[in-house]
Amino acid sequence: MISGPRHLFGSLLAAGLVAGLLGSTPPASAQLSLPTFTNNSNPNETVAGTATTPSRERQSATSLASSSPGSAFVTRYTSLVTTDSDGASASAGIESMSSDYTIDFTVTAPGAYLVTVDTHLSGDFNLVNDGASGATADISGVSGSFTGGTLTSGSLDLDDPGAASGNSGGSIGIDQSGTATIFGVSDGSTMPHSLRFVFIQSATSTANGDEAAIRLGDTSHVATETAGDYPGNPSRTQTADGHFVTVSVMSLCGNGMVDPPLASYSEDCDEGPNNGAPDSCCASNCKFKPNGSSCDDGDACTVGDACTNGACQATSTQICGLCERCSSLGGCEIGPRLSSCKQPTVMRKASLQVKDLSTDASDQLVYKWTKGIETQTTEFGDPVNTDDYALCVFDGAGGLLFKSDAPHGDACNATACWKTLGIKGFSYRDPERTPNGADRVQLKAGLSGKAKVQYKGKGPNLPFEGSATPPQFPPLTLPLTLPVTVQLQSTHTDLDNPHGTCFEATFSDAGASKNDGTLFKGKSD
Repeated sequence: MISGPRHLFGSLLAAGLVAGLLGSTPPASAQLSLPTFTNNSNPNETVAGTATTPSRERQSATSLASSSPGSAFVTRYTSLVTTDSDGASASAGIESMSSDYTIDFTVTAPGAYLVTVDTHLSGDFNLVNDGASGATADISGVSGSFTGGTLTSGSLDLDDPGAASGNSGGSIGIDQSGTATIFGVSDGSTMPHSLRFVFIQSATSTANGDEAAIRLGDTSHVATETAGDYPGNPSRTQTADGHFVTVSVMSLCGNGMVDPPLASYSEDCDEGPNNGAPDSCCASNCKFKPNGSSCDDGDACTVGDACTNGACQATSTQICGLCERCSSLGGCEIGPRLSSCKQPTVMRKASLQVKDLSTDASDQLVYKWTKGIETQTTEFGDPVNTDDYALCVFDGAGGLLFKSDAPHGDACNATACWKTLGIKGFSYRDPERTPNGADRVQLKAGLSGKAKVQYKGKGPNLPFEGSATPPQFPPLTLPLTLPVTVQLQSTHTDLDNPHGTCFEATFSDAGASKNDGTLFKGKSD
């Protein structure tokens, strides 16, 4: 009769866990060294039996099973403990081993990190009925310990898998798994780690008894014994048996999120790959750089950028004129505004029409921006008294093709050109169309999809090729070389639009219905 517990976890499940860990992509920057081993188990021995003395054997070895360089590795401890006293006059036989081995490795990470340790014990208790009396095979639970870091969850221990005993032969599988997580802080230094595993194995064969073996991946070297053979009976896959340890590392600093505090350690910041970059206020170890450290807030219009409590702040801001933008080299340059411009909420809901006819009085440019993103009346500023507007048309390289101004404070036929439309917005009307062709401008606030603006220019003052008032930049000529970007710009600034309110649309071949030497008609991308 044979007795003992039957475990529910299969070796395929554990093998899948190992494969999943090795196949995943670890977070950037953490580096895990390959392991080294110290095997302090009892020395290997092989004793061939005789008719009066039992045979016995114990073997153990450590090895690297597989690795994903820098991020994970799998180690394997194999062993065999077996005895047989089935000789006609043989006394009782016993073989035991104190399995005791250590895995050493190091971790280097930019800041804090987690080491995950998954353990799996796979093998069997195997008894072969070839004697007059019985046999026993037994393993204690695995006791795991570590140095380096702080245990945050799980355990390195495995429960006692039981034992097998009886005089009828038979096998009981061993299949146990566990996991533990260890927290550490590197801050760029190499941190040592050590894992130690200890357990006891014993095999006993009574006088003139059966064979007993514990198969954990090593195979018998005694010709008369079969209980410790691979594939053996019952058949087992030798490479799937042993005590497997999978170690993987995850860098907390560099994952792009500020992780919750662990073991009295906390991150100030985490900008992922940008940690420690010259433009960032987050150091490579996810701590704020010292106040006053240089940085770059990504805005070419700010000057004197420096870190203050982890934020990149400028000492001053440069405001450029209409149809200009801040240069990365300093100062202003001609070009479209690169940020904070409002867009239509739907494709093809902005339109552009340009007529350049033989009679300059018939020249025309109309820009309609509808279905716009939500816009408050306050975002238009105060064009009646303080804020200028201009329509700017840029080519694909950012060159200025057209500029037409609607300045604040102008008088048109003895009345103000700009007028308020109550709480809705503002309108501009200049019958004389000075200085460069602006006839009408409308600014109407609205919720998302309801806001709209419009510019209309007419006559000989439009800065077209051959116009009565030559422009200070290359004149707009037809046909247009697409794409072009159109922006109705304002000098009004606020927190949402620190360089001026702007209403933008881009026109390409996809939306153009006419583009020749006298007429362009198109809808926005």
